[in-house]
Amino acid sequence: MILEWLAFDEKAQVNGLVTMNDYSGVTMDLFKAFNREYSKKSMAFFQNCLPIRFKGFHLYKEPAFLDGIMAIMKPFMKKKIIDRMRLHGKSMVGIYKEFGMHVFPGEYLTDDYEGPTAGSVDKIIGK
Repeated sequence: MILEWLAFDEKAQVNGLVTMNDYSGVTMDLFKAFNREYSKKSMAFFQNCLPIRFKGFHLYKEPAFLDGIMAIMKPFMKKKIIDRMRLHGKSMVGIYKEFGMHVFPGEYLTDDYEGPTAGSVDKIIGK
């Protein structure tokens, strides 16, 4: 739903989009729907129907079973998308280098960081 909403944003269409997905707490229950047919349809929609230029995908704290999900989805993914995916495991170091620390909420920053932040997660989502 977020991607569909972003599809209406002209800035996302023209400038492109880089995502950082935090998979903390994600369990296999969420991915039970990822069968071959669903994967094929969702990747076709994602790659061919959304008017957004995807420039990068950064995955953080990805679960071990993601390798299995990716094995199902990769045959339906364009090489360009696969090449733009970065798995960071449990380390934010590579993500900080890519984005800079100032764009993250305080919850994603190291305790010794004293620079600017994006605020707290609650503030960003409007709680």
